[in-house]
Amino acid sequence: MKVFWSVFRIITPTWPSLLLAALLGFFTVGSGVGLMATAAFLLSSAALHPPVLDLMPAVVGVRFFGISRAVFRYLERYVAHDAAFRALRPLRVWFYQTLEPLAPARLTGWRSGDLLDRIVADVEILERFPLRVLVPPCVALLVLAGAYSAGFFPGRRSGAALAGAQLKPGGGPAAGGGAGGYKRRPG
Repeated sequence: MKVFWSVFRIITPTWPSLLLAALLGFFTVGSGVGLMATAAFLLSSAALHPPVLDLMPAVVGVRFFGISRAVFRYLERYVAHDAAFRALRPLRVWFYQTLEPLAPARLTGWRSGDLLDRIVADVEILERFPLRVLVPPCVALLVLAGAYSAGFFPGRRSGAALAGAQLKPGGGPAAGGGAGGYKRRPG
């Protein structure tokens, strides 16, 4: 846990960029949902053979959501990776400044390729932390908040049903203490 908080402190200056990346991820998911909805509407209404002009709004919607999904995904990746690289820049400088005085005398047991490989691997692991650990849960929380607000818009019962459906798979086994799960056999 101590390592988690030290990495968290390194990433703290880039929180605004990471939150922007999470917001862009939310827009990416929203564009994907819109794309699926308009494509389904287009296919089901085209099966009835209406005039082509009646299908044009759905065609434009499919194009819009398809392009916006790609644009938002690109922007999310760009912003998140930029934030990760900016957060790790001081760490790389500190590591090199700490390693440089040790280079001739204390590092004779290491080959230069081995040392470089360890440095790159360690920094690469830290680079993945904000991209795979911090941003995706923020996107998921934003999507859940959007789904709940969309569910509560028509009525409170539908929003409560959606919240119950979302919480039951994740909260059910944890609240039940693992009832019905794997039980270890003695011996």
